[in-house]
Amino acid sequence: MAPFTSNENKTQTLQSSQSMIYKTRKEEIPPEPTTRALIAFDGQWSKTISGADFVLCDSSGDDRIIIFASVNFFIRICNADIVYMDGTFTCCPKLFTQLYTLHVTVCGQMFPALYALLPDKRKETYSRFFNMISAKATQLGLQFNPPIFQIDFENAVVSILREIYPQSRIRGCLFHFSQAIWQNEQVHKLVRRLCAMPLLNPSHLGNAWIDVENDAPRNLLDYFVATWLDDNPPAMFPQDLWNHFDNDGPRTTNHLEGFHNALNRALKIAHPNFFVFLQLIRSWQNSEEQNLNALMNGAKPKRQRKKYTDIHMQLMNLRSAYVNGDIEALDFLTRCGFQMHLSDA
Repeated sequence: MAPFTSNENKTQTLQSSQSMIYKTRKEEIPPEPTTRALIAFDGQWSKTISGADFVLCDSSGDDRIIIFASVNFFIRICNADIVYMDGTFTCCPKLFTQLYTLHVTVCGQMFPALYALLPDKRKETYSRFFNMISAKATQLGLQFNPPIFQIDFENAVVSILREIYPQSRIRGCLFHFSQAIWQNEQVHKLVRRLCAMPLLNPSHLGNAWIDVENDAPRNLLDYFVATWLDDNPPAMFPQDLWNHFDNDGPRTTNHLEGFHNALNRALKIAHPNFFVFLQLIRSWQNSEEQNLNALMNGAKPKRQRKKYTDIHMQLMNLRSAYVNGDIEALDFLTRCGFQMHLSDA
């Protein structure tokens, strides 16, 4: 339910990346291209810090999509059981609309594996993006068809994944699910009304409570059924998209958002120069490659914060009690709800 990569690891990578950006700024950075079509990768800019190819795919043209990944990490993506995906906007270079990243876990540790610059958020663009990845995998003798995609609840992405990868399971982020409910207007109205009850004339409390009870729950339940639960007509987000009953691993994409926030802190500016951004992800990729190599050579995985491991164990214990029939479904929901810390999850 929280970032998988430890804070210590992110801080070290952040400091290393900031140092690399500062060094690069003192050296010669190519002029900012005026259009996406004019972006050219000369010399080091198409390579990782270690000299391997880094531009995985490039569609060229004005509606350009550029995908960065080392072959090593791309192989990890193609072999992963679960691919975690999310987009961000602040650290995206001004010529593009969105940075979209794909992450995988290795020995329980989360790694950013692929960085894509997208010109917009249209369904057609996501289709091109995923088809480019699949074509590159085929070219390298691989297959990109993950058993599970874990994403936020963006309709365009959900729709295109169902079309291109019909055999894959698409699993939505539990945090975004919880926040969608927590931030629902009817929930807030109910909570605000309850909090304001002490200000009411005592003689009106009884009738006011009846009005509150009759108004809020029905609207809230109608919202939940139409958005998440209904079968006929289908809900906006059907149950298989948000159910995590059989998931023993990360239930959110919060680790990706934490990574994107770290990129923002490293850049210190929104929508940076294209080549300043590129130098950052080259530096970050280099650090993550070193972390992966160390892990493969016997280093211990970075530990998740105790707060989140405790929550995970509580949820696992509650699930066992529920499966074994020791607690009823409603009691299970109540106890899990207290563990999830929805307001700041």
